[in-house]
Amino acid sequence: MTVRRTRRERFVARQAVFLRQRGAEADTVYERLGETFGAQEVTALRESLEARPGSFREALERATVGLGIPPEALSLPGLELEQAVGDAYLGLWRGMMGFASYALGLASVATAAFIVLVIFVVPQFETAFPVGVPQFSRMFFELGFGTVLLVVQWLLVLWTFASVIAARRAILLRAWSASLAYLGLLSGVVERHRILLHAWSAGVLLRAGVDPLTALDRATDAVAQWSRLDSAQLARSVDRSLLDSTIGLGTLSEELQYRVETELTDAPLEMAAERERLALYAGIAAAFLVVPMILALYLMVFKIAAAV
Repeated sequence: MTVRRTRRERFVARQAVFLRQRGAEADTVYERLGETFGAQEVTALRESLEARPGSFREALERATVGLGIPPEALSLPGLELEQAVGDAYLGLWRGMMGFASYALGLASVATAAFIVLVIFVVPQFETAFPVGVPQFSRMFFELGFGTVLLVVQWLLVLWTFASVIAARRAILLRAWSASLAYLGLLSGVVERHRILLHAWSAGVLLRAGVDPLTALDRATDAVAQWSRLDSAQLARSVDRSLLDSTIGLGTLSEELQYRVETELTDAPLEMAAERERLALYAGIAAAFLVVPMILALYLMVFKIAAAV
């Protein structure tokens, strides 16, 4: 699933999932959808069921080689997961992109103001009123302090966009840079996303008849490979020891389903709260540049006024 998929295509995909959940065979699903919607939608559905290079479903298929799982046991549940994750996350992700655009706007306005002051305003002040530039103003406009603040601000903007783009690829279950899992603004959300994928994968394998321990192992391998993490580290993240204890109790399936439902509900809320915090931080970061700029300018005005 992608952000650009039409509403109609997503609707058809959901109907395919619903028909399969009611026990319809794959060929029957395609036939009924073709009769109702047309060949174009069925073609788009078949394409969406294929595991794309770099997608999580591809990593899961590689991790489950040799278990004898039929392709439709992973393809249609995978499509259902992509639908659910997209519905839960993508609206908030668009909000995060709006925040990134807001940070870009702040940085652009501050940069334009700084350039205008350095090129036009400050030289005119020095020419018209040769009383000398205050030390702080000189340090800010001429000795590089303001430029350093600008560079830092633009690095933060680039970091923000890289983090949001990585979050989008994680939400769409596409491959992404592992380094941003640690350094990105949304590292906590991406961490919870991995827990969701592990619980969903293990649950699908259990329903396909795979042994519980094998299902947990193969789910760990798939998520670790896709997110480029060490399997031991991922096992700690998903509390593997606690999951193992549910095998003896016979409650593993229920625990995995609970995790999937919880992460689909709670992680987007955490993402929304993070967006509000980041908007506040962006305003503070802009103030660190704008306030010294205004102070440096007013110091020049005050010195000229005192000399006059």
